[in-house]
Amino acid sequence: MRLKHIHLPGLTSYGRALALQNALIEQHVEFKSFLSTLKIGTSSSEDIKRKKAQLRSAWSHGQLDTVLSEWGILRRPNENTRERLQDGPMPLTLLDDPPAPTVLTLEHEPVYTLGRRAHATVSKEQREFLRANGTAEVVESERGGLETFHGPGQLVAYPVLGLSYQGLGLRAYVHLLEEAVIKVLGRWHLQSIRTADPGVWMPGGEKKIASLGVSVRRGITKFGIGLNVVDTPKDSDTGWLDWGFGRITACGLEGKEVTWIAKERSVLDSHNEMVSLSTETVGNEFVEELQIALASHAPV
Repeated sequence: MRLKHIHLPGLTSYGRALALQNALIEQHVEFKSFLSTLKIGTSSSEDIKRKKAQLRSAWSHGQLDTVLSEWGILRRPNENTRERLQDGPMPLTLLDDPPAPTVLTLEHEPVYTLGRRAHATVSKEQREFLRANGTAEVVESERGGLETFHGPGQLVAYPVLGLSYQGLGLRAYVHLLEEAVIKVLGRWHLQSIRTADPGVWMPGGEKKIASLGVSVRRGITKFGIGLNVVDTPKDSDTGWLDWGFGRITACGLEGKEVTWIAKERSVLDSHNEMVSLSTETVGNEFVEELQIALASHAPV
């Protein structure tokens, strides 16, 4: 199944991005719940297609109760389910495939997100310091990990997809996200690696170029990656990435640096591709690479 890509132009608040993710997740959860109600299950896409075809035919011929009874459903009347299936036009759930896996790409307004491990450890005084008189927002996140910064010049990509439909476990999914980032960096003539620490790093493991944090609700993914692209100017003295990451120990890793594509590219030979470097361009490339990675791990 192809990924649906939604790019949000400009700067996006953390709250808006969270609301969009939650809305997409609800579509997946509702679909799974309805299939569960019909005892269709989600283990086999062919089984889903076959049973939904039976339901469409039964609905069209007024024989829905007969089929549902044969499947052991509605032997005890369930008026809510009966109404959903019989009243009005044919339910879209019987017509549609599962909700499309979707990737949101965007740049956040300046925000410090606190992973679950940081909720209780970052004090009120520290949070006020991070807000910098309203320059940045501070929010508690459902993702794992500690604190990190998102802001202008960083690509944020939030894939929302069902792991079971992709035939993936959580560890394999995280591996695919990292692999997609590494492939994107390769397009910009940059080598990068995994280390024992989360995220994607430059060779040597001392400079982090991409962070990663996910959560999963009922098998549906949330959050994703933050890939540093270019240090967009904050003022005449500094850029947003330099400012934002310079005020924290990113992800709790002492002695490590944070870097970005433009900075690493500047130490290499000059390439014409630099003129097109933007979070939108890199976001398109990330979605392409994630699509390739998912296709290579598609369930049989």
